[in-house]
Amino acid sequence: MEVENVLLALEEKNKWIRRREKLQKRLEKVRKQKRTHLDQLDDVKKHVAHYDEIVTSLKESKGIPDIPTAPPLR
Repeated sequence: MEVENVLLALEEKNKWIRRREKLQKRLEKVRKQKRTHLDQLDDVKKHVAHYDEIVTSLKESKGIPDIPTAPPLR
């Protein structure tokens, strides 16, 4: 009977180890996705800033009155 309890405890321990490993893999995947999304967001911000500069330059060269633009991205 005691041997059975030891084996059950070892099986349970192994289940928790596998669960931890699975969660660690999922967490790493989420971290990679976060980095990718942050990089994409930086690219979008750069493009918006670039086109804001173009619009400002065109307004100044043509004498167009300042028109409110969309709020900046966070």
